[in-house]
Amino acid sequence: MKDRRYLNYLNIYRGVCVFFIVIIHTFGAALTIVPQNSHSFYFYLFINRFSRFAVLAFIFLSAFVLFYNYYGRKMEISDWVLFYKKRLKYIIIPYIV
Repeated sequence: MKDRRYLNYLNIYRGVCVFFIVIIHTFGAALTIVPQNSHSFYFYLFINRFSRFAVLAFIFLSAFVLFYNYYGRKMEISDWVLFYKKRLKYIIIPYIV
């Protein structure tokens, strides 16, 4: 199977999603500090809720990249073992550490 070309614009999409996920976390922390009856509380709440699309967009992006990379390939047992070995090495072990 011929390798697919690299999609540069997905890095921009990924960057926008990461930016809004950071916004969710920072404004979520601010919501615990700011009094609920202040005007700034509603501003933080609006920004926090507006940014929530980024979580689903990031999940969609991850699924799309997996589909884009592996669609049409003939997957053997050794390919599946390599796939999960990479996930274990680069995702699970750093997460545990």
